[in-house]
Amino acid sequence: MIKKTVLDLNAGLGGRTYAFQKMGFEIVGVLDNDDENCKIIDSWLSSSRNPRCVDLLEIDPNMLPDADIITAKYIQRNAVVNGLKMSRNSLMA
Repeated sequence: MIKKTVLDLNAGLGGRTYAFQKMGFEIVGVLDNDDENCKIIDSWLSSSRNPRCVDLLEIDPNMLPDADIITAKYIQRNAVVNGLKMSRNSLMA
């Protein structure tokens, strides 16, 4: 049986990643912008892929691995991406 794959963006401490891994999913990528979070995830992640400590606003989406499921938590700070103002709970033009 082929495992379904998961990419976790803004992983935080990795709760979603951990749950998917325990359910038998293959973790193809974990991203967070906090070095401490990445160290914690790296200490238990049973994958050949280490968490990447990057800001999602600074990464090329084409460089992300393909996945059956992409999960992410909401944006926690105000940001402007391609002229769109993104806030914690909304996306505004």
